Order: sequence, then structure tokens, then C-alpha cells
Amino acid sequence: MNAGIIVFSQTGNTYSVALQLREKLLNDGHEVVIERISPVGEQRLRTGNVLVEQVPAIDRYDVLFFGSPVQGFALAPAMTACMRQLPAFAGKKAACFITMSSPFKWMGGKNAVKQLQGFCEAKAGLYLGAEIIGWSPKKTRDQRIKAAIGHLAGLIQSS
Repeated sequence: MNAGIIVFSQTGNTYSVALQLREKLLNDGHEVVIERISPVGEQRLRTGNVLVEQVPAIDRYDVLFFGSPVQGFALAPAMTACMRQLPAFAGKKAACFITMSSPFKWMGGKNAVKQLQGFCEAKAGLYLGAEIIGWSPKKTRDQRIKAAIGHLAGLIQSS
């Protein structure tokens, strides 16, 4: 299966999860490409006029994973802009992962997932599920990331 991981990462944390997801999917026998989203100009929180430098060409993928951090208790504006600019992906499987500094999912993680799910459904994708990864507490972060990646990889196996 051809998988595309579409990720926005401002600090590198979300990208590090994308790299680990790619490794797991490759080990499971899938072809995987990571496509990073870059906003045009300076990234600002809560700006409605964010544009992305290049919208990923998603037609070559069978399954899509969208990864983004929480910014301002919501989906990062750069990922919101990307999702708005993507063409419909009818019939493609889609899942997402959200990273956030807080361990409390109600501090933006659940809202960001709901936004990504809405975009996937509006684009006629087959939404499979999501993972929210709190970056703290640090001592259990690696185990939580590993569990999230296992769950995400399992979503495409079981669907």
C-alpha cells in the first residue's frame, strides 16, 4: 500500500512522530513518503490567511496520514490551510495524529482531531481514526508515541 504522511511541524516534535510512523509502515511492507507542509512567510497563530508553499499531490497514495501540532487550542493554521487547499480524496483511507505540549487532550487535542476529521469527511475520505500525543510527561513520552504509532499502523491493516 502506498502511504503519504502529510505533516506540519514547527518545532520538529510532530515531524519526529512522522519519521517513526514511516519506519513502522516501511517495516510492515508499505511504501511511504513524508510530505512536509511549509507556510508561506512567517507562521502566526490564529491567522486565517495562511497559505502553504506547496500542496501535496495526494493522488498517488492509497492511505493518508495527517500530522499536526495543536496551536492555540486548535489545529495549526498551516495544516488548516493545507486541508482547505487539498483536492477531494474520495475513497482514500485517512488517519491523523496530533501532538501537543499538554498531557490533557481537552486542551486542544480533541478539537484539532475533530477539525481534521471534518476535513477528511468533507473531502470524501474514509476516516479511520486518530491519536493525540501529549509531549509531557517526558518520562513516558516514548512509550506513548510507540503505542500511538502501533494503533495508527493497525488502522490501515484492519480496514
